[in-house]
Amino acid sequence: MASTARQATLLLLLTLQVGVQPLLMGWYASEARDVRLRVGVVEFLKLLLALVPLSLTRGEAGLLNQLKTWKLRAAIATTVLPALIYVMQNLLNHAAVVALDGVTFNVLNQTKIIWTALLVYLLLEDAGQRDDAVAFTGMYQALLAAVLSALAGSIIQRALQREKRNQYMVTVELSVLGELTLLVLAGVQDGLMQSSDGDSQDMWEGWSVMTLAALLCQALGGVLVGFVIRDCGNVEKSFAVVAGMGITALLETHFNGKPFGHNALVAMALVAISTALYTLNPPAKKTSADTSELEPFLAPPTVVTVSSNSVHTSSTSRQEMRRSVRQMQILSEVPTAPRQLEAIV
Repeated sequence: MASTARQATLLLLLTLQVGVQPLLMGWYASEARDVRLRVGVVEFLKLLLALVPLSLTRGEAGLLNQLKTWKLRAAIATTVLPALIYVMQNLLNHAAVVALDGVTFNVLNQTKIIWTALLVYLLLEDAGQRDDAVAFTGMYQALLAAVLSALAGSIIQRALQREKRNQYMVTVELSVLGELTLLVLAGVQDGLMQSSDGDSQDMWEGWSVMTLAALLCQALGGVLVGFVIRDCGNVEKSFAVVAGMGITALLETHFNGKPFGHNALVAMALVAISTALYTLNPPAKKTSADTSELEPFLAPPTVVTVSSNSVHTSSTSRQEMRRSVRQMQILSEVPTAPRQLEAIV
């Protein structure tokens, strides 16, 4: 397990990234209409961010050794399903973050805490009609993305903590699979929609250098999340995002002129209370050297074992029985001596 200082640093960085990310996306990415393209660029940036340290690292954690020891079966078992989930989650989040203000988006995103705790427990075994146009707004997108994030994060936590997989390789696998999924999705959608020839020219409309900067910040957050899940846990990651919600509220008030109302204060108070309750009452952790589990192995060996036909004893048990028999014989002979003397007299 990582040191407390490392855990605190990772959680602080994640808190800051989550706090500024909604504002950056609202300022610089809202004009970039193609959601698939935004998600694809983020996945490509995460791939680069994972390959660079892998290439610079030597030894067992290096790129060459990781490729030699890489197993398709392990990758399929640990990253295929989370990659598909993350693609859907990212598409929903990118659509929701430009439709909602930062505070609302982050508040809705925090419903993942309940789902995360439940799914981590299950996976790791730690103990009205509406119009179709309104039925799937940014709120529904953010809520569904929160559930998907909890599910994918729980699966990744199991892969990183139980199976001891390299974090960078998991990021590479997730990014590659995410890009392939987006390409397949784009091909299917374009085939169904039969887009015109001019659509490809408008693909980069609304993009700027700051758009890339906002997406790079999100990619850094995606890599950072992997370290937080591995070294701190998925539930702790969710609480770091809750703290980022407070930073988002302050930035929204200062830069966008959106006041921090009473409802937001109540929500933040509830979040603080729930965080304190979780911190003061952590789940009991099982230890490998649990004395209750070792008691059967520490118990003394059985002296006599009974079979269906006869009684058997071990060699040590037989020696102990012989000693006891001799002692009984000596004790039985001692009281008879006076009687013999009396008879002689």
